[in-house]
Amino acid sequence: MKKCILFACLLAFIGCSTPEPQRAEKPAFKGMELYSWKPAGKDWHFSLLPGTNRIKSPMEKTDSKDTVVGIANLKARLARMAKGEQVFWRSLSGELPPEMVEDLKDFCTKHDITLTTI
Repeated sequence: MKKCILFACLLAFIGCSTPEPQRAEKPAFKGMELYSWKPAGKDWHFSLLPGTNRIKSPMEKTDSKDTVVGIANLKARLARMAKGEQVFWRSLSGELPPEMVEDLKDFCTKHDITLTTI
């Protein structure tokens, strides 16, 4: 019986001690650009790209190698960013749902990331 209790406690400890994802050491020089769009009948798509002083082409913004699908996958990417990172968010599909914006702003605040909608 003692072994069962000890084993259960060990499993609970292991489950609670999942490490945070490895974060970048320092913020991007010119911040990050977040683009979002919602294809008809599908979940939200997001692209996170390094900030630059030039306008990116539509292809650059939506290239599949930089795209994540869904809020959970975006949060996983954001969680790996450096503390103090600045993210500038622009929708390619019109107005963003206010509840999604609030959810992501809260998430970023908790992870010491500044999220600005443009």
